[in-house]
Amino acid sequence: SALRWEVVVTAFEMLEVDASDVSESDLSDLSDSGLEGAFQEMIAMADELGIVAGYPDGEFKPAKEVNRAEMFKIVSLFSEVFAL
Repeated sequence: SALRWEVVVTAFEMLEVDASDVSESDLSDLSDSGLEGAFQEMIAMADELGIVAGYPDGEFKPAKEVNRAEMFKIVSLFSEVFAL
């Protein structure tokens, strides 16, 4: 299994995409997640690009496990956004 934050960070690292200039995220639980700042920036960028989205309560829930359907959607959207 993989956690939501791990999937996003792994994809950015594999693609060597710089997310350091991303604006502040609207995802309410990122700042209190305990994740490194760079990881928070990657998640915020994925949110800005429409690759991931928060839940209706405005949280990303980075420690939640992804299922196969969510993994497929994330990978597909990364592929679409970055023209892979």
